[in-house]
Amino acid sequence: MFLAGGLPARSSGEGYIGIAAGAVNFHFLLLIFVVDSFGDDHSQFQQSGARRVPSVVSGIFEPIAATTTTDLVTLPVIKSRSGIKIHGTSKDRSGGEKKSYRV
Repeated sequence: MFLAGGLPARSSGEGYIGIAAGAVNFHFLLLIFVVDSFGDDHSQFQQSGARRVPSVVSGIFEPIAATTTTDLVTLPVIKSRSGIKIHGTSKDRSGGEKKSYRV
């Protein structure tokens, strides 16, 4: 909305990561690093030779000082757009392929 004679304001936006109901009461003693690819199947990009890096959002949740635990219902300390890139593969104990990712 524009107001005649009004000052311009900065635009802003927010993104949200939905969490499962069981994660609401989850508490951990270390920080939590969340990466959400919005359902994008990033495993196919490098195999097909494509150079596209899939878009993801990532967040870092740190322990709360009062409780010394981390949960997923407080605001993340850092929230940012990111990208995921496959940068190699190796074999797991059963001989299956295991990908290495870089965020």
